[in-house]
Amino acid sequence: MSPRVTEAGDGLSRAGRLICPGRPARLRWPTRAPLAALEVAKAISEFNAGKPMNRILLAGAMGASPTSSAFRDRIMASYRYGLTEGN
Repeated sequence: MSPRVTEAGDGLSRAGRLICPGRPARLRWPTRAPLAALEVAKAISEFNAGKPMNRILLAGAMGASPTSSAFRDRIMASYRYGLTEGN
């Protein structure tokens, strides 16, 4: 399915979400501020010398639950801002 075009003609809703009929809307940019995303990169740098780190260990280093939506949002934001890579 192709995205539905809005009145502005850009294929986005007013909230900046891609519009595809029958699918949930996806954001094109992170929902978290860059400083929240930077916390993830800092934790990896401080607790694992910048090497790849398991999500559970990363959550512990940040004092967060690995299953919380706030933690997942921060990880995704750090990836989308280009501060971290991987999953």
